[in-house]
Formats: sequence, structure tokens, C-alpha cells
Amino acid sequence: MKILVTGGSGLLGSRLLPALAAAGHQVFALARSASSRERVQELGAQPVDGDLESNAPLVLPALDAVVHAAAMFRFSGPRAPFFHANVDGTARLLAAAQQAGVTRFVHISAAGVIMDESGSPIRHAEENAPTFAQHFSAYLASKAQAEQIVLAANKPGFRTIALRPPAIWGPGDPFSRELPHAIKSGQFAFIDRGDYAFSTCHVDNVVEAVQCALTRGEGGRAFFIADQQIANFPRIHRFNCRRAGTFRQGTAFDALLARRSLRAVDGRRLGHSAEKRRPAPVAFNGAHDRAGIQCE
Repeated sequence: MKILVTGGSGLLGSRLLPALAAAGHQVFALARSASSRERVQELGAQPVDGDLESNAPLVLPALDAVVHAAAMFRFSGPRAPFFHANVDGTARLLAAAQQAGVTRFVHISAAGVIMDESGSPIRHAEENAPTFAQHFSAYLASKAQAEQIVLAANKPGFRTIALRPPAIWGPGDPFSRELPHAIKSGQFAFIDRGDYAFSTCHVDNVVEAVQCALTRGEGGRAFFIADQQIANFPRIHRFNCRRAGTFRQGTAFDALLARRSLRAVDGRRLGHSAEKRRPAPVAFNGAHDRAGIQCE
């Protein structure tokens, strides 16, 4: 297949581009700068000039499929840039993809689109759970809206699927890279020792799920994907740091103190203690556990 990937120089894209090329596909990657063009070429893709945040016309070559992995992600900030990049950019890509003859569109969404405003516990989540397109988190709201327009675009001859990974981790991911430094500097602590379930998806499992979605799966639907094994923060931290030779024990503080601190910062009444804010254990048929975090 001729496949275009957005976000090709990011964590997921840098693993996805070589995998698709190794599978025999002709791979293209959207690139908006000279450095990103150089990077995607190194990864085995042909760069296509384009910027989803620009108002310039987006013209794509003849294609069979698009994998939309690019997104603006921040923990906070003004809302408008999130919607411009994640919603308007997705709409532009959908239109350009159909003009290019694409028949399969795989969108990387986020498991958090079903998280409600009060932070209710999420356990055993199902794909038909409601999403929150006006969430106070601009990132989650924009991802929910983007997912909605992708799934609504599904029609005969244009199959759209959304994949919902939780926290993506793996070689070079920003969280694993920065966490040891944060702990060493004393700027990070685990709430209640971090001893609560945390759903993750190794980047190679996301790659496998994308490959599955390109060839099968009912259009117009979203699918959760995750590692088979549910972990917690300390185990992931220990695995990553020991692999890098930088292990350092993190500190911890009480969940009640964390709750009071969050209330003071956010100005919201938190209806659930921090220890109950647990992502759901979700899975995707065909994905397999590459985490290895059970080895201690």
C-alpha cells in the first residue's frame, strides 16, 4: 500500500515508519521543516511538504491509506491552539486524504477521551462509553472532537478507525527520559507510593495495532489498545531507569495531601481521592505485551 503518516518524526512515527517500510509498503510522511524532512527520510519514508496548522492548501500524492499520528500535546495552555491543530488539522487532512484517493484512514486518538470532568474512576471501559468534547482539558476535548469527525467521515470506500492508546511509552519517550532527572532533582513524588493501576501501551504495540487497523476492523469505530499487563508508576520507573542505569528511588506523599494541593491549584472540588483515579485495563486483539516490567 501507499501509506502517508503524520507525526513521522515523533515517538510513534519513528517506530511506525520503519515498520511499514519493512512490511513492503511505500511510505510517505508529512513534513513541515527541513529537519523533519531529513528525519523521515532516515526512517525510510518519502517526505511530503505540508503543515496541518497552516491555512495553505494541503495536497497529497495518490495514496491508499493515511495514519494520523500527529497532535498537539501539552498538560495546559490556551485552548485555541489545541483545537486549531488537533481538530481543524484533522478536518483538513480528512479532506485532503479523500482527494488523494485514500480508502483507509487510521486516527490515533487517546484513551482519555472518556474521562469525565470529575475524574471518576475508569475500570473495564468499553468503546461505547461517552466521550467529553467540552472537557476542561483542552487536549482531551480537542482529541474527542477530532475523533468524532474522523468516525463521522466513515463511508463506503473510505473506512475510518480511531485507536485509543493510554500513555504511550518506549525507547526515547519524553516521560521516561525526564522522570529520572525530575526524581533526582526532588521535583517529583509518587502519590501514595504510586501503588495504583496505570494503563500503558508500549509504542511497538501501538505500531502493531496500526498495522492491524490498516487491513481489518469495522469502519466508523474506535478501539482501545493497551499492554496486556497493567502496571503502576514505580514499576515502570524502575524498569526504565535500570535499563538506562540511572535508577534512583522516588519519594512519595499522602493521597490526602495531594488531593488538598490539587484542589488549591485547580480551584475545583475533587470528588474522588487520587488513589481512585485509575485508567481502565483495556486491550486490543492482536497486540502483545512488550513491557517486560514484571522482570524485577
